[in-house]
Amino acid sequence: MNPRILSRAIAAFALSASLISAASAQNSAPQPVPIVSNIPEPQDRPLSEPMILSVDATDVDRSIFQVRQVIPALPAVAYIGTQHTF
Repeated sequence: MNPRILSRAIAAFALSASLISAASAQNSAPQPVPIVSNIPEPQDRPLSEPMILSVDATDVDRSIFQVRQVIPALPAVAYIGTQHTF
């Protein structure tokens, strides 16, 4: 085989191999996964009954306060497959 043709063939092979590796390097980069949220958007609704806030300020000399807050909530819905129970 002619050495000139052989050197051109090797050069062409090296060039094509470098182009293929560069293209595959761009394609193999990590891609972000779209975020799919199954959580419903919050809803601003009035409470069924008022909140209860009780403060125990009997130890004011030492600046100790005990606070208890009760926030009424609706019962949670438990999903079992396609059915739900209350």
